[in-house]
Amino acid sequence: MKNRSAEQGDRIRVPFRIALSMILAILLLGTVAGIGILSYSNLRKNADDLSSQVVDQTSRRIEMWVGNLLSRAHDQSQLNRATLGQVRLSPKTFTWLGSYWRRVMESQPYITFLSVGLEAGGMLSIERLQDGRLVFREVRRNRDNDTLEIIDYRPEDFRERKAYNRKIVPRRTGRKPSWYLQARDTGRPVWTEARTIRKGIETVAGVTFAAPIFGTDNGFRGVTTIDFDIVAISKFLAANPVGKEGFAFIFEKPANGEPRVIAHPTPEILTRTVTGERGRPRHEFVPFRSLTDARVARFMEIFLEGSRKQLGDGPATFPFSAGGVDYFGSYRHLKGKNLPGWVIASVIPRKEIMGLVDRNNLQALGIGLAVLFLILLASHWISGRIAEPLGNIARDQEAIGRFELETKPIERSVIKEVDQLIVATEDMKRGLRSFGKYVPADLVREILTSGEEAALGGRRETLTIFFSDIREFSSIAERMPPETLVEHLADYLGEMYRQIREESGTVDKLIGDSIMAFWGAPAPNPDHAAAACRAALHCQERLGVLREKWTLEGKPLLHQRIGIDTGDVVVGNMGSESRMNYTVIGDHVNMASRFENLNRHYGTQILIGPGTYDLVKDRFVARPLDLVSVKGRKGGVRVYELMGDRKTAGEEQVRIAEWTTVAFDAYLAKRWDEAIENYEKVLRLDSGDTPAALMLARSRESVAS
Repeated sequence: MKNRSAEQGDRIRVPFRIALSMILAILLLGTVAGIGILSYSNLRKNADDLSSQVVDQTSRRIEMWVGNLLSRAHDQSQLNRATLGQVRLSPKTFTWLGSYWRRVMESQPYITFLSVGLEAGGMLSIERLQDGRLVFREVRRNRDNDTLEIIDYRPEDFRERKAYNRKIVPRRTGRKPSWYLQARDTGRPVWTEARTIRKGIETVAGVTFAAPIFGTDNGFRGVTTIDFDIVAISKFLAANPVGKEGFAFIFEKPANGEPRVIAHPTPEILTRTVTGERGRPRHEFVPFRSLTDARVARFMEIFLEGSRKQLGDGPATFPFSAGGVDYFGSYRHLKGKNLPGWVIASVIPRKEIMGLVDRNNLQALGIGLAVLFLILLASHWISGRIAEPLGNIARDQEAIGRFELETKPIERSVIKEVDQLIVATEDMKRGLRSFGKYVPADLVREILTSGEEAALGGRRETLTIFFSDIREFSSIAERMPPETLVEHLADYLGEMYRQIREESGTVDKLIGDSIMAFWGAPAPNPDHAAAACRAALHCQERLGVLREKWTLEGKPLLHQRIGIDTGDVVVGNMGSESRMNYTVIGDHVNMASRFENLNRHYGTQILIGPGTYDLVKDRFVARPLDLVSVKGRKGGVRVYELMGDRKTAGEEQVRIAEWTTVAFDAYLAKRWDEAIENYEKVLRLDSGDTPAALMLARSRESVAS
């Protein structure tokens, strides 16, 4: 049957913050829509000026993004030059340089290639492959036979120089890459003209930033390069259209020949494969007049005509037509120190500018959106001031339902009603924490989560019962002042309570110096017998530590006796309708109490019954002591001493348990000589073993009689 909270949970609930924000958003959107309708009559004003602004803003945004991207090449090159110019070049130089470059490539996804070529010979590079993997390549010059050894490494193998590919080729005397010669001869960083790069099955546009390296003596050492493939820029252009239907592209003016387009929202139209010398395929840029995008071809034609008429370097806007459609075109040069001489071009349909959306409407929309944003921020702040403490209260209530009553600082609210609710919740937690000191926490948690009121009744369960008492407590109490006795007893009971709770035991009663606990209820525990035994052993261990502390403090030393039994009992709410006690009753409860008291007779600390022993004998060291008579039962009940956990028990404990078991079986079978022999073995190993001495005396008496 579902409880009330579960039934309420079936309904859809909207968080307060979202509800308030949605209400304000609906009201504000209605207001913005009204402003838009009122401003509809102000359309179609100053279309040419608007087109210039739209195109110019887009161009500036593209220029900023591209400039920021390419400026990373200059910054990285400066670091490379400064580092390589200051250090003494050696094989170790490439090792740490490779590690550094790997981190650079992993953090800069737009960089596709880093390299350094040394004037004295040798080269190191790292390249990003088409599938995103990185590879190192090292070129070593062998001056003896004038050859070059080309070695490829995976990044993780570079430090140990474990190559996966190696080849030796003749060195081409006097052949240096153009970027190397250009950087060396000019003595400053240079951008190369765009070129085609083969990446797998694709051909893409790429550009190189080359910079010379000079040593501390101003001597030329080599050239470092950084490569970008321009596909990243093309993707940015595709993701940032000009207006709704317009677009931007980038072209450059090489030293020789006509301008060529190097970045476009559709980059695959920019390159092609042709047959070169000796029938080999060669990759090249498509001339702009042959591009499949007629808009770009027409734009470039007008740009060339304007350049011949000395129209200037831009920014400039002009109208043109392509494919029967009218457009506005604009261009501006990429400006900035250490940037290539690229030109950013923008194209937007004229009809888009001459449509229903003009400057006034955009201004009204912008104002409305700004107001919407500001008010949503305000609503977010206001709702947060209310929703956050309410959320904390809700979480606290859920924790209370699980009887998790953690103490934490109270976070007050400026909202009076919310603050009152916070204080009331903390007061409730404080009261429940106090209540939990009188009632087992598991029981309270079960009552709270059930959503039902506690009622009289019990159920039959197989549980493990635990009783403990302090040896000669009455005489100790007579010698101590009451206040000191209470403090001393609280120290003892607090530590014993912790050990029982750590093994998930339910502490039923604390009666003076006695403790009654059980395992397996209210929370089910299939390992209840073992948990009770572990708790008993831990109690004795901790009591030993406490005795060391009490010795230093001059306090009386306490010794504990424990009895444990397992079996069917009735567990539940006992008492009356107005006053109940969650406890257990049954024969095994009495047995556990009886076992605790029997420790006096046998000089032991922990005694367990046969029900417990049968469940834990494979995990704990225990030995049979005797048959004890129990009221209402024929014969007797075996009682066992719990000696330790098999994982940590010493060899002496194991031997004593084994000999005692053999001796007791012989005793029951009236094989007196065998019983005497094994009890004597125990006493030779531990002369102070009281149970063995007692049973040895009985065996000898039986022989004598």
